[in-house]
Amino acid sequence: DHMVFQRAPSNPMVWGFGTPGSKITITVLDSSGNDVTSGADQAYVEEDEKFEARIGSYEAGSGFSIIVRESLPDGTFLEVLLSDVAFGEVWVCSGQSNMELRVKDARDGMDEAIEAETYENIRLLKLVRQIATEPQEEALGFYNSWSKPRMEFLGSGDSFSAICLFFGEQLWEELQVPIGLIESTWGGTIVEAWSSPEALEYCGVTDNGVDDGQNHNNYLWNAMIHPLLKMTIQGAIWYQGEQNAGYPGEYEGHNRDLYTCTFSTMIESWRQEWSTATRGDADRKFPFGFVQLAPFTNQRDSLAWPQLRWHQTADVGYVPNDIMENVFMATAVDDDIDLHPKNKRLPASRLAWAATHLVYGMTERPLTGPLLMAVSFKNTERTSIVVTFSENLDPVLVEEDRFMVCCLASTDECDQVAYGEGWQGVTIEGMYSDNAVEVSTASACSTYSGLAYLWLETPCSGEVSCPLYASDEYHLPVVPWKSDVDLSLCPLSTAYTGQPIPILETGELFLLRDTQSGCHDTCLAHPECHYYQWYDPLSNGNANKCFLLASQNEDLVNEEFLQYGAKRCDLTPSDPLDIFFETFGDGSGNGGRDSFSPEYVEALTASIQSEDLFYAGLHQEAANLIDSIWDKFPAGTNMWGPIMGESGKHGEKNSDPYSLLRMVDDMNRFRLDGDVPDKPKYYATITVVMAKADTVLPTSWDDFDLSTGFLKPNSGVRKVVGFNDHMTADNHRVIYDSLRTWIAYIEDAVAEGQIKFTLRVIESDDPVQCDFSLKDEGQIGKFSISCHYPFSNVMDNLPDDVLETTKWYFMAYPYIPKELTNYTDFQGLHDFEDINAAWGGTGGCCGGKVMWFGNEMGWTGENTDNLLGDFRYFTEVETRLWWAGLQQHELYHYLFSLYPEFHLEDEGHQWFDHSKWPEDFDGLYEKDYFHEALYKRLLLADIPPYEKIL
Repeated sequence: DHMVFQRAPSNPMVWGFGTPGSKITITVLDSSGNDVTSGADQAYVEEDEKFEARIGSYEAGSGFSIIVRESLPDGTFLEVLLSDVAFGEVWVCSGQSNMELRVKDARDGMDEAIEAETYENIRLLKLVRQIATEPQEEALGFYNSWSKPRMEFLGSGDSFSAICLFFGEQLWEELQVPIGLIESTWGGTIVEAWSSPEALEYCGVTDNGVDDGQNHNNYLWNAMIHPLLKMTIQGAIWYQGEQNAGYPGEYEGHNRDLYTCTFSTMIESWRQEWSTATRGDADRKFPFGFVQLAPFTNQRDSLAWPQLRWHQTADVGYVPNDIMENVFMATAVDDDIDLHPKNKRLPASRLAWAATHLVYGMTERPLTGPLLMAVSFKNTERTSIVVTFSENLDPVLVEEDRFMVCCLASTDECDQVAYGEGWQGVTIEGMYSDNAVEVSTASACSTYSGLAYLWLETPCSGEVSCPLYASDEYHLPVVPWKSDVDLSLCPLSTAYTGQPIPILETGELFLLRDTQSGCHDTCLAHPECHYYQWYDPLSNGNANKCFLLASQNEDLVNEEFLQYGAKRCDLTPSDPLDIFFETFGDGSGNGGRDSFSPEYVEALTASIQSEDLFYAGLHQEAANLIDSIWDKFPAGTNMWGPIMGESGKHGEKNSDPYSLLRMVDDMNRFRLDGDVPDKPKYYATITVVMAKADTVLPTSWDDFDLSTGFLKPNSGVRKVVGFNDHMTADNHRVIYDSLRTWIAYIEDAVAEGQIKFTLRVIESDDPVQCDFSLKDEGQIGKFSISCHYPFSNVMDNLPDDVLETTKWYFMAYPYIPKELTNYTDFQGLHDFEDINAAWGGTGGCCGGKVMWFGNEMGWTGENTDNLLGDFRYFTEVETRLWWAGLQQHELYHYLFSLYPEFHLEDEGHQWFDHSKWPEDFDGLYEKDYFHEALYKRLLLADIPPYEKIL
């Protein structure tokens, strides 16, 4: 009685126990007793004596009655009546003591309890604190039955969560619909206790927690979350993290370094399990809000709390972000200074504002406070910094140790030492503009690797007393953040004039680059550049100008917002070509190049350098380099046979420079000579879907049933497998490196600048199901892994915005055999020969939208010997060469299918038979066929490719 069900369009369930075979029917009556049943299930009690039945979908309101009838096989029936039921918004509130802190213990607690009684359409339910070693279907107890806020409950005993109630009150004020709040909290608990075993395994948690009680891994998940999963909810809010961060000097914390993974994965696990248990009625991406840790003590020896605040955002600094989608946050960094701040209205209001914006579309409410937009250096010494934010600010409160710089090699190193040894405070000078503040680093180290804001356990002087707040009526603070200062850009503290290098295409002495990194990359690409000058966007008259210098003179340059740097320094990553030749050159001279033929070295070098010049916007420079190669080794002639034949012969992935040269030449020529539009006609997305793998791992050959070839029942070890570190490093950089040129080739060479693609990498909520079986039935020694192509469970459950905007998909899943390296029976097995678990080619699922699918080894590297040994990641050169050619091949299968009238692929791969080439096609190789088809057929068609592709 008195409970709240999630309102329409949800169709929530009731569940219970009965006599097997009995029929369950649902009747819903409104407050006048009228039968308003709509969309309810008829269900039957299963053999396990359980039933689940949907009750239908109803708009918000209260005073409903629900009759659940069990019609027994003998013709009799039993009924349960739920009275005074409401339909509205249901939220779960969970976490440790700051979420648990009761209304009566909050600031003005008794007054708040009295005020809460006026909210007749808020209903509360609170679970008792219990642990369980196994997941429970039913809660082990409640402090109250569903009830309205009443003084006798809120003002005494265990009461109810203050933040949860205040959040619900504000939602009711905004929505005017019934609000159901479920509290499931336990003070002093770690995130691992609230997490499923699969979530912790995915994050590499190997311990069992802190104790055998409430801080044992999974025990609170089992007892206090799992029993709620069948109930449809709108979302959840969370306040936890102190127990993982630790209390410096008393308790060192637990798995703080894993919190980036454990927290975000707990959220995704809750969502997946809730959606599954409600048969999809709870949103697979239901909104999840959390409170960022409040201040505690003034100690500065440990930076555990700022680290944990950062990890709460998946090391991004704000939410929602690509890792934490549909997540919102209220910072409590400026709450009253206490382990348990009493002002729970502060975080509750911020949570409610964010929820009404993100969940209910009230965009006039703020989702976040002002966000960091840019860090600009006002002088080359970098002693003066201007920090720009996303919205206007109140005048800054000038205090010490609010901004700080990292005086060690990395911000991670600074986090591991006491404040003052790594992070050092800098001085706030004042407002630079309405949305920017100026700070001086003169009192700190002269060279620093990062800048941070509020990077202390207690970073502000008191309640709502941080330096920076939004100037609007909501007055949200700038939250703690840190930003790396990239010293690999080789900045120099003194700027000089020098000999400028003209840009051949324009004749100008500069290019426009949005970032210093972009200017430095341009210098790296140009063979004559040794220094560069870049002007920040805040520069008057020279904003974003990038000058490449062939030399350095003695004349000093002293201009505001100018950054000056060298092409290379100790921190500059090694040249990818040097890495390639040193890796496969077998110790020979000339950096390993002497192991290769001079022709191969020259062609490979030109292919990579011309690609770099293209992306640097140096199109004429790229054209000149490519032309010099064609002069020496004419395109489409047998002079390329020995060069192409040498690729892959030194232990490297088949690295053919001809493919890349052809592609860069075509797209670069368009940029130089084509009719480049002012803006594209069409926009589309290419999505790489990364899905974990759900599998049962064999532990020995005895786990296989020789008669069927499959694993025996109850054999093996269930595991959700994640990706290798190289696949996820630097925001999936290997994926962007792999697909960059293929996408540019389509945009420029094929689509003539009329299509602009966005490459998006998303991690799927649902895993790919991968099954082991013997490769040869009845024989041990070889096995296969089948990952359930066409992956419909993953692809069909992608978010609507992804499904609606994606033109092509790439599907990636983990390389499963890496999990078998500890099992002796499988050591020494060879990848492609024995396992049949390699990457694959074009897929035909999802309306033909999948261009390629396969496991992570297709992107990152391969086993060159066996399961245990000699695994290596591709070098950057291998990735760039192999992927460009591979995907151009797949692209032309698609393009030829769009133009059947040209008969360019009446038979599969007909270009491999030169006798089937059109008479007017020149050349010898596959890439020549594609080049000729593009310029002699496709671009001359009545309907150009950019109209057909999409």
